[in-house]
Amino acid sequence: MNIDALRSAFSHWCESVAIPGNVIADLVLVLDELVTNIVEHAYQGNANGCIELIARVEHCCVILTLRDYAFAFNPCEVAAANIEESVETRSIGGLGLYFVREKTNSMSYQRVSVGEHQANQLEIRKCWAADAPLTA
Repeated sequence: MNIDALRSAFSHWCESVAIPGNVIADLVLVLDELVTNIVEHAYQGNANGCIELIARVEHCCVILTLRDYAFAFNPCEVAAANIEESVETRSIGGLGLYFVREKTNSMSYQRVSVGEHQANQLEIRKCWAADAPLTA
């Protein structure tokens, strides 16, 4: 998985469909976090695992669907990180999903059948005001 190529292709797509710059910036960071988590945790560091990305625009929202074929894992069930807790006592992990939740409007999960395979499917939405400027 070449995350730089994915980031670049996704940014170009966003620009081509007139998504505001600040929304693109948030989504690129969210996509980077989610794909990194899939590679590190679901595929246990194997960058050759299959990850599918489907992106579409509805009204003033981008809907991203990420699909992987690893073991079942619902990130929506992960407890929110307590960012008020001190670094010394806070549990390790969970900050990436906290960040994803903060930067998007919604996140939902399904375990789906794709042909003969089972997949994790995560959908996130990021919306903006209809009159938002296109530059960041």
